[in-house]
Amino acid sequence: MFNVCFDEFGVECIYALTHVDNIASEKLLISIGFSLDGVLRGWVNLNGEQQVQKCFTLLKNDWRTS
Repeated sequence: MFNVCFDEFGVECIYALTHVDNIASEKLLISIGFSLDGVLRGWVNLNGEQQVQKCFTLLKNDWRTS
């Protein structure tokens, strides 16, 4: 799927957001080549509460070298 994004659609970066406490998703993303870029405080408002998200990215060049 990532090959299609990078090769056919010309995408340079794919990003994913996870809840800060979602360790399983974090491990999965890292295992397939994503890197943690940062933490987004107050990024999502869920039921009146500000949520903290982690932002992960997979760059085209990183995908090619993995």
